[in-house]
Amino acid sequence: MRPALLELARAVSEKRLTDDVKAFARPRVPGSAGWHRVQERLQRRLTELGFELERQEYGSGVNLIGTRRGASREYVLVSAHYDHIAHCAGADDNASGMAAVLEIARLLASRPRARTLVIAFWDEEERGLLGSRAFAARARERSENIVATLSLDAVGVARAAPGSQRVPPGLDKLLPAQAALLAQRAFRADFIALVANTDARPLADRFSAYAGPLDLPLLRVDVSALEAALLPDLFRSDHAAFWLAGYPGLLLTDTADYRNAGYHCQRAPDLPSTLDYEFLTRVTGAALAAVAETLEPR
Repeated sequence: MRPALLELARAVSEKRLTDDVKAFARPRVPGSAGWHRVQERLQRRLTELGFELERQEYGSGVNLIGTRRGASREYVLVSAHYDHIAHCAGADDNASGMAAVLEIARLLASRPRARTLVIAFWDEEERGLLGSRAFAARARERSENIVATLSLDAVGVARAAPGSQRVPPGLDKLLPAQAALLAQRAFRADFIALVANTDARPLADRFSAYAGPLDLPLLRVDVSALEAALLPDLFRSDHAAFWLAGYPGLLLTDTADYRNAGYHCQRAPDLPSTLDYEFLTRVTGAALAAVAETLEPR
């Protein structure tokens, strides 16, 4: 852990995160008015921060990709999906992830970096990871050297009450250490889950190193492709597109419907008022510091 990067993590603005979540929280079905409005805001912010903007139109959707060149052509990718479903504001899923990624982009935009930073917002995650899969396939075809990818998907809900965290069936058999930790903590939903494939372990180690000083409880899952195949919930977001393309992939999530009744508005609305912005700030800070260190390896 680098003390200067810990201080950078503490520069994350809770107000900016809150304002962005409120701006993004609206139905965002691809092609809808809400989708266009959010897309325009993301494009404007990336351009204002000095990123080279690309609209990757892959057929059925549009990915928004911002690039800030470093000294090398090694790429570090930070992303969130921006689409959602009808009749649901999607504050946690995934206005929280978009807000966090934009704040990371803001605080890294002017920093010198050895590696190239790519900020991406994926379309059609809700339709089967279509946007991230299109990007990952293109990157593989071009033999692009992506050394780390970080996906943030539903990172704003936290609950301190015992029993507020549910778990997938079979977790105790497939991931006994993590199941034991959850039981020891009385199944409180106050942690961020980190899911990484083997190649993403360096980024996972960095995130873990900053989570502690930021008082961010962490449930870490490091899995091989074979282990991940035994628990389908581990493939439920855009990091999986990079796993399948042979790239390092790390997901940060609050576990969505395993703690949030508002997931896809199934049992409650997914509104900005239901998020814990202090928790979102700590998650963003740890991610920011981990990415900054990955961009400037010693």
